[in-house]
Amino acid sequence: DGEIYEWDELNMAFAAWKASREALVIELPPREDMKYHISGAPAWDKCRTAIHAAGIRIR
Repeated sequence: DGEIYEWDELNMAFAAWKASREALVIELPPREDMKYHISGAPAWDKCRTAIHAAGIRIR
């Protein structure tokens, strides 16, 4: 089902990977700070999307 694997070692590695994603948090500057830059807001949006897609939390 994508959450339970046949090998215990793989289950432990997957649990460690998930814990590493939970422990990692990136703090982006406020989006409002980007409004005076020509590509600031679109770049901020793309950055946030990429970070989220990698399974990393954003503060």
